[in-house]
Amino acid sequence: MRKPRVLSILSPAPVRNEEAEAPVHPEPRTTHQIPRSEHARIRTWVQYGLTTPQVAEVYGVAVGVIERILRQT
Repeated sequence: MRKPRVLSILSPAPVRNEEAEAPVHPEPRTTHQIPRSEHARIRTWVQYGLTTPQVAEVYGVAVGVIERILRQT
């Protein structure tokens, strides 16, 4: 006759009542250059209606960087 397998019960983890606060304004990425492989995607986004500041926010760069990419054709 087989002996039944008995698994030990772990006590539950203690519950933390403290709520972690999310940062209001997370720091943007400090990317200074956007890879050339992304330039076509940026042009397409602008063609489909994204504004230059919106694209700059996605990549975490200055608007001037995106404008420079759009001028290169």
